[in-house]
Amino acid sequence: MTPLAFIAPIIGAIAGLSAVGTAIVGTAIAVGAGYLARKLAPAPTSRDYNPGTAGMRLSPRFDPNAEREVAFGRCASAGTLVYQNVYGPNGNDFAQLVYALADHQCDGIEGVIVNGKYRALEAFHPGAWVTGFPVSGRSDNIWVAWHDGAWDQDADADLIARSGDKWTSSHRGRGVAYVRVTLRYDAEVFADGMPRLVFVFRGIRLYDPRKDTTAGGSGDHRWGDPSTYEWTANPAVCLYNWRRGIYVNGERLTGMATVPAAMPLDNWFAAMNACDETVARRDGSGNDPRYRMHGIIGGDDNRTVIRAMLAAMAGEEVDTGGVIKCLPGVAQAPVMSITDDDLMLDQAVEITPKNPRSQLVNAVLGSFHDPDSGYESMPLPPRISSADEAIDGGERWAQSYALDLVCDQRQGQRVLEILRRKARAQLRVSIPLRARCATLEAGDWIVWNSDRYGYVNQMFSVEEAPQADDLSVPATLQATAAGIFAWDPATDELDPLDPVELPSGGATFTTVTGLTAQNFAIVGGVDGIARPGIRITWDVIEDYTVTSLIAEYRRTGDDASLSVEILDPGAGSHAWVQGVQGGTLYEVRVKPVTAPPRAVAWTGWVSTGGSSGAQIVASALISEQANSVPPDTITPEMLSAQALFELKLVTDIDAIQGSVAEQIKEAYGWAQQVGEAALASLVQGQENGARLLTETTERVNGLNALAQQITTAVTWIGENEASISEVIESIDGIKAGWGVSININGQVVGLVRLDGAADESQLTIVADKLAIAHPDVAGGDPVPVFTLSEIDGETKAHIAGELIADAIRAGSVSVESLSAIVANLGIITAGRLQNADNTTYFDLDTGAFQIG
Repeated sequence: MTPLAFIAPIIGAIAGLSAVGTAIVGTAIAVGAGYLARKLAPAPTSRDYNPGTAGMRLSPRFDPNAEREVAFGRCASAGTLVYQNVYGPNGNDFAQLVYALADHQCDGIEGVIVNGKYRALEAFHPGAWVTGFPVSGRSDNIWVAWHDGAWDQDADADLIARSGDKWTSSHRGRGVAYVRVTLRYDAEVFADGMPRLVFVFRGIRLYDPRKDTTAGGSGDHRWGDPSTYEWTANPAVCLYNWRRGIYVNGERLTGMATVPAAMPLDNWFAAMNACDETVARRDGSGNDPRYRMHGIIGGDDNRTVIRAMLAAMAGEEVDTGGVIKCLPGVAQAPVMSITDDDLMLDQAVEITPKNPRSQLVNAVLGSFHDPDSGYESMPLPPRISSADEAIDGGERWAQSYALDLVCDQRQGQRVLEILRRKARAQLRVSIPLRARCATLEAGDWIVWNSDRYGYVNQMFSVEEAPQADDLSVPATLQATAAGIFAWDPATDELDPLDPVELPSGGATFTTVTGLTAQNFAIVGGVDGIARPGIRITWDVIEDYTVTSLIAEYRRTGDDASLSVEILDPGAGSHAWVQGVQGGTLYEVRVKPVTAPPRAVAWTGWVSTGGSSGAQIVASALISEQANSVPPDTITPEMLSAQALFELKLVTDIDAIQGSVAEQIKEAYGWAQQVGEAALASLVQGQENGARLLTETTERVNGLNALAQQITTAVTWIGENEASISEVIESIDGIKAGWGVSININGQVVGLVRLDGAADESQLTIVADKLAIAHPDVAGGDPVPVFTLSEIDGETKAHIAGELIADAIRAGSVSVESLSAIVANLGIITAGRLQNADNTTYFDLDTGAFQIG
């Protein structure tokens, strides 16, 4: 082997260091014409992943037409070989190799990775045959000279001196950061051939608007003046510069051309500051910056580049109508609080509590570039949870992320954990909001307290908030929480050599706490009816995934139990009378129901602490003189409908049919049934009497809700019965009604019913006469206005008495006598026109006329 047999063939010349060429793509991804949001987020490797766009360059390139590259943060690159030469006392003792590292000025070189081992650079060596920085441990064999890529940099003197006329003073490499490596051959040192060299250096210096007093910051940074820029690895600063464009000597090299007005600085300042926050290490050795990015960006796929940068900060970028915001992975302060009153009641609410099977994620995997392994791509500890897998049907649904711009395994773990927790926050809601919410923008956080849906301080991120023509806001919300971005090093940071499973990445609520139970009784007014019941309380549940509770109750000592569903877990209390018997000691337990379903636990059995009160039903009050009822003297056939209804409440839960009013479909049928039910329940078995009955219903079932009150007053003497009933009801938050009816001996003789919804309201009146009165006129006697009478064999409404009106408009008028002082008529059709004495007339049928 000749002394220089290990040197690769000459690949290219200084042409590879030519001046900066035409800029690549420069427009923004999208500038929306409306206010629908476009969002970019980290992309898993299974879709839209281009491994060649970002990361480290650990293998040298030999392409004279290689694409331009930008080095952000601290980079490791084998570079692009653009020139090589041999020289020495024997003509070939030394080899010179030139590697281009970046197409812009860089901050400085730190070391070299030789055959996978990092080595620092020693003090500059000005030797007779070679100049440069000796590589530690190889100081007799490898020297490195660094050129940072300044536009005014000089040509390398050693290359000029050793290359003859191949490298001249004109070969300055303007705007290109490169190294000149000098090797002295040693058969033992280079027994395996030319060493593999990877150069570790600090990349591009960037503009930071936080350090520009003219942009609201503090410092001497000025956009367009690279001499004021500084080196940084802050990913939000890197993304800001990429969006505005990467320039060399005033010409855009790569990046985009987003106008600064499209990137509100208050948002970008906050994003940059969030990335600079520190996070403690598990071993207590200090703190790390929350987010940093390191790597080389090549190519013109802006979407992929932005996603790679966002992945380094577990963030998102939102473009709303051309306004672009950066949202790194930190919790935000809510900008607004809403309630159910902010919803448009005439529009639908869509709730998706769980992702479809195709979008389920319960495990997150990833990789990063490990400096301790020569910046090779290394796996991160897997973020897996058997609890989440059980919720998702016992299967693992994994997603992988190549964090190509992350060089710290602790930061990589934080990013993966945020992505895992985000995937478990599956609740998605589409709601129509009122105009006051028109200021919402995509990316904002809001708080929603909802009695209707059971949300207590539930946090949502606004996905979209366009404005409709009527100024309403059809918003799309995604559940979120500050806990998604929280980090506890003691429990969340895993040992890469001994990773463990994690708890559920979603809601952790599994059982009800603070459960208490006690007896109570509903006691009637004058009739003395009493129903025993059970009332429970618990700690208010603020977990939106808990949709309801199931309470089981049983007599102490029994194995069999009954159950009741509680639809408002955020209420903190609930009472019921179904199945509760008098004089009995009960115990209760409760468990949550979640969407999506997950493993939950019953509470322990909790005693009511005492026996329920006595049950008193209407049959025991048939006579006010009755003091006791002998056993077995009352059969079911002897009880009134009301008494039977009450007995069923405590003896047969399946027989409960609910309020009579639920079956009413239209106004007259409602009045007839309510009246008859009231009479049937109160009159049976009593010759004379009077009663006042009030029945209330409050019920929520899924998306349906009913609040209703029926009040009935009834009297009867012998076979004569009269009652009046009033109903007040509200249905589903979109309809309401009020009505009153009079029932005489089973016949509705009067009714007023008012029903209303957002699109229509209706007033129904059943009466023979409609009369009005004034208390100071004619003793306040009512004057009939409309009556129902038989006209031409048909029942018709007619106006009774005199009708005085300022104006009347009608399609046709038929009258027996018409008296008017002034008439403004168009066409008159008549038989005879005459004066009162018939001395002047005009017979239009015969043509005869007389003027007398």
